Amino acid sequence: MTGKRSTPALVNCFFRVCSALWRIVIGARHYAFDKQLFNSVRVDLPTFSVGNIAIGGTGKTPLVHLLVEALQDMGNIAILTRGFRSQFEKEKIPTLISEGSGPLYSVEECGDEPFFLSLRTKASIWVGRNRRCSARLAKMHGAECLILDDGMQHRKLARDVEIVTVDGTDPLGGGRLVPAGALRDLPERLSSADLIVATHVRTLAHYEEVKKQLSNYTQAPVVGMEHTLLEPASIQGRKVGAFCGIGKPEHFYDLMALHQAQVIATLSLCDHEAPTEEALLHFAEQCLKLGAEILVCTEKDAVKLKDNLKLKLPVVPLAVRLEVTAGQEHWEAALIKMKTLMKKGMT
Repeated sequence: MTGKRSTPALVNCFFRVCSALWRIVIGARHYAFDKQLFNSVRVDLPTFSVGNIAIGGTGKTPLVHLLVEALQDMGNIAILTRGFRSQFEKEKIPTLISEGSGPLYSVEECGDEPFFLSLRTKASIWVGRNRRCSARLAKMHGAECLILDDGMQHRKLARDVEIVTVDGTDPLGGGRLVPAGALRDLPERLSSADLIVATHVRTLAHYEEVKKQLSNYTQAPVVGMEHTLLEPASIQGRKVGAFCGIGKPEHFYDLMALHQAQVIATLSLCDHEAPTEEALLHFAEQCLKLGAEILVCTEKDAVKLKDNLKLKLPVVPLAVRLEVTAGQEHWEAALIKMKTLMKKGMT
């Protein structure tokens, strides 16, 4: 029997000191923007931000995907993203990695999330740290609307709608800032949200509980959403080995169980990390011995796999999308607001 290894008291103390310092730093930065001591540049295009206050596992990428699908008939959409842990993230000038018909670069160059979005959306996609430069370049290339992926902390670029995602199983990220906890921003920042999307919310009772927890920090309307498989029959009743490199892998494994799959072994990696060929070969052998029929992973993980892998079990990427489970009226109202802004921007 194994359990979580406890963190030494001295290390915990150090983490808490770092968290307190981080609170001071980000609090001062937000104060400077709120008082216009730092400027937010406005690009003359409707700009919608999708972000969060906690590290990983809140469903930002599926939400960006869903948002693009809902708005794409209104005009040309550009996604502005950082491309975390990619080669282009380090470049001073952002790179256009998709014009709306698939990726122009490899996943190593542009990052797993931009690569995935380039496969699944018709939006143009710009990768780079400098979001203001990305916005200007996107406008020059004909964009009529900007979606700022992971944009809540990027206040140098003004936005018209602020959408914040939270994990419905832990809406406030444990209540502690990094490195002592999972929060990357102050919970008070939720007050600036125009809409909050709480993911992993399956029931109305859970939705009401999440709203109650958030009510101390924001009056923004809350939408409950849940991840669902597009083709659940591919795993129902089957023994599977599951691997993923996402913020909270337990949510992916829970989704397998929810769709009547028997997860007999798991391989969890850090967010955005790809398994080595050696690790995947060993995992496939282990799963085969345990009676697994297939290996499953997320689509975001699948784009990082080599084409010539020779495993003893087939890998089945599982397509997942978000569906509204509560607060449908708030989601529809937000879409109407964004579509209205896009119409005005095109007149």
